[in-house]
Amino acid sequence: ARQYLKENPASAAKLEAMATGAGPATGGYAPGAVSGSGSGPGSSAESRADAAADGEGRLRLMLGDAEVRIDAEGCNADTATLQRCTGGARVSVASGGVTRELRVDSLYLNSRATAYRGPLDDPADRAGRSIVIVDIDRDGREDIALWTGTRGANGAASYDVYRAAADGYRRDAALSALTEGANGLFTLDDGRLVRMSKSGCCLHTTARYEWRDGRPLLVEEVVEDTTAGRASPVVTTRRRIDGRMQTVAP
Repeated sequence: ARQYLKENPASAAKLEAMATGAGPATGGYAPGAVSGSGSGPGSSAESRADAAADGEGRLRLMLGDAEVRIDAEGCNADTATLQRCTGGARVSVASGGVTRELRVDSLYLNSRATAYRGPLDDPADRAGRSIVIVDIDRDGREDIALWTGTRGANGAASYDVYRAAADGYRRDAALSALTEGANGLFTLDDGRLVRMSKSGCCLHTTARYEWRDGRPLLVEEVVEDTTAGRASPVVTTRRRIDGRMQTVAP
């Protein structure tokens, strides 16, 4: 993560600009500074909360009516604003009288962009966020994505994505895999998942997925190629037609 921030000064500056401050610890947990107000999975409202974990790896955040508690172990500073917890972390989310918990083997905590809850239609909403709460599969229950690695494009954040169930969370391997090799977490556009990625200097891909039979299905892929000093990119578009991906005319 440190190397990614060094190689991407614009991203580092953006994270720095998202600071909102943090207060002293209360109730055994470091509290987060909050902006916005959310009111559940069906709301268009947004909530953000930013803070660093305390010396014992504990953190409490409020996102609207949702309370997020983190108990992490083995947390060390990667940068002035980024903690990498390699000893595992327990994450609990309480909202609407229901508490769901999960445990991950590692967790990155960005004190300048810690948590976001709300619609995921703008890439800026999830930029550098450690925790994102959103109803991905549109079943009325809020799912959660956690920054757990650096397997994104050029060392960017990768996420473990968990879908909410009646009795807790279930890790979704397909959704988690979409964040590997990508420019961070996907966004949502009218129910479609939008994944952006890049390869080297000149290949930029935007892929769109629809939710079918309980999993994401690729339905469109647009590749922009600016290699060989082209003045304008060569765009290749593929769409799912009659059950298979096919190249279509520009």
